[in-house]
Amino acid sequence: MAFSFLRNFFGKHPVLSNMTTVGFLYAAGDVSQQTIVGAEKYNWPNTTNIAILTGGVFGPAYYYWYRFLDKRFPGTVLRVVLKKMFLDQTVISIPFTAFFYVGLSILEGKKRHFSGS
Repeated sequence: MAFSFLRNFFGKHPVLSNMTTVGFLYAAGDVSQQTIVGAEKYNWPNTTNIAILTGGVFGPAYYYWYRFLDKRFPGTVLRVVLKKMFLDQTVISIPFTAFFYVGLSILEGKKRHFSGS
């Protein structure tokens, strides 16, 4: 019953679905990273900031970016998929990576976003 509700809800609201999924996956990745390095105490504020930034900004941005790619380059044959992947890695991933670190430093309250302090 609950799964059916979620599937219907997210089917009607794909941007919200992307926001939830992206925020959850990035937050889960942060918790996994903290577990792997053996953190004595989890840094929940950092995980929360990651979920807010990625869910709130990257979720909608990814949704519209991939819609654009699918409309501009329809199909799933290898050549089209490789073209979409190339564009994704060269056009979007570079500014998104920079935005991720700057956005995270802003959420952490750092004044110097490029110094690491």
